[in-house]
Amino acid sequence: MSEVRLADCLERLNPVLQSLSFGEQPQYGQLDPEVLRGLEPEMGFVVRSLATSGAADQKIAAFQLMGLLDREDFVRDLSAGVDSAQQWERIEAIRALGRMTHPRAHAILRRASKHPELQTRRAASAALKAWGG
Repeated sequence: MSEVRLADCLERLNPVLQSLSFGEQPQYGQLDPEVLRGLEPEMGFVVRSLATSGAADQKIAAFQLMGLLDREDFVRDLSAGVDSAQQWERIEAIRALGRMTHPRAHAILRRASKHPELQTRRAASAALKAWGG
């Protein structure tokens, strides 16, 4: 792993990290997914590091970045989020999966649409609707 590329990852993610530091909702649309994908494997390391944070805002950001990056290997991480005991974590993982194009993401959303908890089912149904079904 390159220290220079890790620094570049943090620089590219600065708009998200800056928003989090001010308690604001990050504008993920300002990020260029192709540029971020070009910084692999360091970008994956940074995003997964955020996902292991004990801070909910950082974990949410990690999930949304996983969805934005649309990498198949992130589907497993987000699936674990859908299985969380925490409602907010399930919903954020579902929202991130809803941004992805992988068939496994779609299958997890279908499974989540049958979750016993109403808000989780609603989030999954909304994500499936955005997928077109």
